Amino acid sequence: MYLANSASHRMKPRGFSMLRCMVMLELFWLMLLAGCATPASRVGERPMSADEGIVRVSLAANTGQVASWSSIEVTQVDDSGAAVSSGRKFALVRVGGPYTRGAVMGAVRLSGILPEGGYKVSRLVDDRTSQFVDLKGGADRLGTFRVRAGQTSDLGTLLVVIQFKAVAIARIDEATTGNPAQVAAAGTASGAWDRPDPKSADILAYALQHAAGIFDVCELQNGQVVAASRMGTVLVRESARTWKRKRVAGIEDVYAIATYPGAVDAAKFVVGGESNLLAIVGNNEVRRINAPLPAGSIVSLHHNPAGSAWVLLLQDEELMLRAYSAPGLESGVWKELYSVKLESPYPKVQRPRLSVVKHPGSITIGIEDLKQDVVVNINFETGAVRPIAVDRIAGVLAPTAGGILSAGVRGWNFKQIYSFDEGLNWMSLPENMTSYLPTVFPSKSVEIFRDAQSAVNYVSGDAPVGKIKISLDGGATWTESSRVPQGKWYVVPGGTIFVSPSDAMLTSISESSNNGLSWTEAIVP
Repeated sequence: MYLANSASHRMKPRGFSMLRCMVMLELFWLMLLAGCATPASRVGERPMSADEGIVRVSLAANTGQVASWSSIEVTQVDDSGAAVSSGRKFALVRVGGPYTRGAVMGAVRLSGILPEGGYKVSRLVDDRTSQFVDLKGGADRLGTFRVRAGQTSDLGTLLVVIQFKAVAIARIDEATTGNPAQVAAAGTASGAWDRPDPKSADILAYALQHAAGIFDVCELQNGQVVAASRMGTVLVRESARTWKRKRVAGIEDVYAIATYPGAVDAAKFVVGGESNLLAIVGNNEVRRINAPLPAGSIVSLHHNPAGSAWVLLLQDEELMLRAYSAPGLESGVWKELYSVKLESPYPKVQRPRLSVVKHPGSITIGIEDLKQDVVVNINFETGAVRPIAVDRIAGVLAPTAGGILSAGVRGWNFKQIYSFDEGLNWMSLPENMTSYLPTVFPSKSVEIFRDAQSAVNYVSGDAPVGKIKISLDGGATWTESSRVPQGKWYVVPGGTIFVSPSDAMLTSISESSNNGLSWTEAIVP
């Protein structure tokens, strides 16, 4: 377990110590169980009867695994907080979000209509797999809440912290409030909770120090590499195996990160996150961008290094992915270029898979599991949208040093294809260089990388560490490297490859500066 000090020391409540945090976590750790949960009455929002009220709650986590929880099970309790023997169980269902970012999601919003009375949270449930987090005794520490007829009970945010195989849970009002101690004491605006949760401040402080996974990576003008993470955290690379955390106050999850152009401070960058927020971050400042933005939650942000244009991807409450462009980040004038409904026709697919690849002057978007898979290229300066026609494309696009794409094609005659010219022309890997149906088995992946010497890297494997074969002659001959980690790939302009599992329980980042021949790994403390 990694309990090293965080750069966000200002977030610690008075009296907080590593020992206290460790003791608290031992009290709150719960085990992740798998099995078939007892069916609970699903109470998604509908017309209320006279003796019912509305319950709303947000669910956040320090990892992307929050995406899998589709409902919260609550149990009726009496005035003392004990479960009613004949009481019913109800499931608050997801009504908003998560916002799609590949395999990574933001806060989940849930709601339901319940009969008047007292309740406690008992389980976090993944309806698709029947896996659940059983709170057991932790539900008592979390407290009980009350539903009043004709009223809305706002439960604020439930924060779930996952580290290795253990789970801790706290209830807080805002995950971004500056002082965790004040958060725990504040409660919620509606006063729905009957009893305080005094350990929430400790769990929040721990979560801020242990945000896991990365969403986006960029290289700054000074050559420094920064990565977007959860809980308003930016990871700053100080050396090949050393990263530090930097908190961005006011943003719950940092989804997008980009270099701020023309800055006197070469370490400046722009972040975008949940709640439709943009901020410019420097060495000693965090400045919100107050210019109007289109409605929605930020998915991705891109700047043309050769010009001034920006492209912004957002997802709104209607599950529409929209692309906008603007001549300047603070112009407030955003023009919609493209939109598509992120809704899958397949019963077992809760959300389509979205990939975004950056090029020097454009971006390419791939979306899988729609009625018809989509791949489009959007030019920064002209705003031109170019559909890319690839038969049965899987929608999994990989970034490369030269802005090259790769994609898997589904079907019985599966083959791996790639493009060196932003999707204008496509080539196939040799038959003996393909993996079998990576979309069916997500643990298998294929990535293609090309540097200035036309190196092509092929990655495949069904284990956390796969194999890599490298060709410097366009695929005529291949050399096998020692190992390569599985996960989402990011390539910065200097050519360094970064790989991180986006929903990991810990933030591990592997990097290679020689086209994948060798790798170093860092666990971010």
